[in-house]
Amino acid sequence: MKQPNQAGWFELLISTQHELSTCLNAFGGRTLEIIPSYIAYSSAHLNHAAEGYICLRASGRIKASKHLIRSILETYFRIQAVRSRPELIFRIAYTEHREDLSWIAGMALADASELKKMQTDLWEEFVQKYQQLFPRHKIKNEKLTVFDTAKAGGNEAMYHRWYRLYCRFVHAALRASKGDLDSLEFTDTFVVAMTTLAALDALVELGTESTHFKVLKAEYEILVKTVRWN
Repeated sequence: MKQPNQAGWFELLISTQHELSTCLNAFGGRTLEIIPSYIAYSSAHLNHAAEGYICLRASGRIKASKHLIRSILETYFRIQAVRSRPELIFRIAYTEHREDLSWIAGMALADASELKKMQTDLWEEFVQKYQQLFPRHKIKNEKLTVFDTAKAGGNEAMYHRWYRLYCRFVHAALRASKGDLDSLEFTDTFVVAMTTLAALDALVELGTESTHFKVLKAEYEILVKTVRWN
């Protein structure tokens, strides 16, 4: 990849994250249905990680900032998957439910049975509400992997190119620990800027008013034309 105008990408990221934060504040106090609520909360999660990335990057903590990018990508994959195929929200919820049950069982606490019942009750309440809201959706009690969400949202290539790269940092792969992957600083900011803009786009699609979205999108499209993939 040709690495042009890194300062321009970082400035775009700062502006986009600020606009995303402003739009998220507009959701305060609003009652949302399951899918819009999931997109809003996921966008907030991505926003927090992007904000942390900006703070670390601005203070020269380059290595520390890389550890946030996998979380940002996973959140982005889920947002895009639900936007493309809303019915996948059930499988996402089912996956988290099963993982919560495994977590409770693994802790071996004295009140584990009570916690398990509470979790099961919450799940049954969710299923009932979901079936009322989406009677035509086919219910699938099947886990959804990160790759599944990436593929559903049309981000299979991004999964292989970038997600697998940033897993190296989270999993303490030797190449990441040695610093062999530290030359990819432009890719870092490019990925965070692109996914942050996508989260903002998702909120605009939900009807949130964004003063600067069109300008930010235009700036992104100008910058992305300067990127050349080898």
